[in-house]
Amino acid sequence: MDSAPSTPGSSHENGGAKLYKTNKELLAYMSQAFNVNRGDDFEERGSDDSSLDLDDDDDLSVGSSSSFSVSSYATSVQDTKTVGDETRMLTEEGGLVKRSKVAIFMGIMALACTSALVTTYFVRKNEATTYNERFVSFSGDVSEKSQKALRQAFTATQQLSRTITDAIVSADNYFVAVPLFEIYGGEAKEAAQAEVIFWTPRIAEARLSDWESFAAENQQWILDGLVNENSTVNDPGSIPTKVYTRNGSHVHHAKDDIHIHGYHFPVWQMVGAPRNASIVNLDLMADSSRMEHDMIDATLLRQPLLSSIQDLQYLTTHAHDTPVNTSQEEWLDENNITIGLDKYYPQMYLEQMQQSYILQPVFASRDGYFFSNAGVATVTRSQTLESDVVGFAVAVFRWDSLFADILPSGVSGMVVVVSDGCGTTLSYQIDGKTVQYLGFGDLHDPMFEEEVVNITDFGNLADFSVVTHFHREINGTSYDERHAGTKKGHCQFTVQIYPSEEFVDIYNSDTQTLYIAVIVVIFVVVIFLLCMYDLMVIARQRKIIHIAKQTNTLISSLFPKAVQKRILEDAEKNEKLKLLSADEYDQVLGDDSKAKSVMEEHMKGQYQTKAIADYFPSATIFVSMG
Repeated sequence: MDSAPSTPGSSHENGGAKLYKTNKELLAYMSQAFNVNRGDDFEERGSDDSSLDLDDDDDLSVGSSSSFSVSSYATSVQDTKTVGDETRMLTEEGGLVKRSKVAIFMGIMALACTSALVTTYFVRKNEATTYNERFVSFSGDVSEKSQKALRQAFTATQQLSRTITDAIVSADNYFVAVPLFEIYGGEAKEAAQAEVIFWTPRIAEARLSDWESFAAENQQWILDGLVNENSTVNDPGSIPTKVYTRNGSHVHHAKDDIHIHGYHFPVWQMVGAPRNASIVNLDLMADSSRMEHDMIDATLLRQPLLSSIQDLQYLTTHAHDTPVNTSQEEWLDENNITIGLDKYYPQMYLEQMQQSYILQPVFASRDGYFFSNAGVATVTRSQTLESDVVGFAVAVFRWDSLFADILPSGVSGMVVVVSDGCGTTLSYQIDGKTVQYLGFGDLHDPMFEEEVVNITDFGNLADFSVVTHFHREINGTSYDERHAGTKKGHCQFTVQIYPSEEFVDIYNSDTQTLYIAVIVVIFVVVIFLLCMYDLMVIARQRKIIHIAKQTNTLISSLFPKAVQKRILEDAEKNEKLKLLSADEYDQVLGDDSKAKSVMEEHMKGQYQTKAIADYFPSATIFVSMG
């Protein structure tokens, strides 16, 4: 389009375009074209709007065919208004948004930590409850089943004693080799879970030589027993021809040598059958002062007795397949049995001290068993000599056998401390069906000191407080001093059951770790999604800001600030009218006439906005006439 030179105060047409050279002509034309009065509708521009200041010498060309309406332009800048609002919000509330994000993140972290702590608390509480219940249950099983096993050992030994009594009654003599002893004794040994079970007759000094002759003539039971046990030993040797002590000497008891002089208790029929016959005819009365005391007490009370914890391998080693045809001295040396049971045990022998025996009196008649069940209030020394107790059935067992096969597989770490009340204490750990010997002494973890199950009077079936007869010293310690800490006047067993770290670990499962891991994963995913969403929002906001800046730059280049402000205010007003119309339209949606009326009422003035026309001290307008 060409523009001809002109002079101020004149107007002319050039190529269909009309040029106004004075402000008055321009204002007159704009008033007519936009139907706007000059009064308050025009605002003077400030000096800062110099980019659009027009002098009288400036040309403004306005095309006659144009329809430059504020309302039409306001409609076109609705999105610009929204962009402006969001830009302003981001500018004014950016700090608040950042703080809100930090607060939300911290809240999520706090919620995650709280959830983990709560989960850990309840999981641990449940594990602790389960642990306590299981410990009470399993310790109860150990207590009940071990005592049941011990009672069963007493019962089996008593039953064997009655079988021996039947044989004595049938033979009318207690010099007897019980027929089928390998069968009856084998059943008793299995029921008692014993290493070896045997019986020993009471032999008076006057009949000692008669017994030695009888024993030498009745050795067949040894071979019968070896065959019954499928032993690889077929030649156990011959039994000693004399009743002897462990030092190898022949026994002749002097008056003060033993508790009651003049009686012997030689080892006789055994199951397991001796692989070395040299164990037969060992005098138990002279060999051990402990066993001597126990035999006298059991004779006085006519009741079974549980011995203290001892090393009894000298009685049990021959019950297993071992080299034969060795002398007693060689056998003792090979098995490290070099000291008597009435000596103090050095540390090297403590590992062997895991055994006890049950003494069950053997009576001369069946009536003795009924009498023994009633007990004896007082027994004199003379009555002991004349007692109908003619021998003892003896079952030797290891303490770990009482605690085997109790717990189910997979349950381990139950610690059992056995104390005989006479100075010996052993510790075992039960692992499922098996039992592990921990060592000599109380070896439970002190951390579980308060979590103990006590079993008092374990295996004490008789009240030994009635025993008031004389007991000679053991290793220089008087009987009263030795048993000063007991109530029974005899070794009083107690068993204590403790948990261990291994047992606790069974119920400290990885469940809480798994739960916490799941919670962490969930919150990590949530935080990741929130971060992704935040990044998307930030990207959108940056895009909006970019568009807003471009739009604002464009508007700023076309309109003064006052016009910009009015355009945005009009756009906001029109937006509200649209929303209001939509709300009312929803309310009358069922009535077409009312809906139409509402829409027309609110929309009829929507586009009747003020024209964009301010007072300009000077301007040049180009008007295209088509």
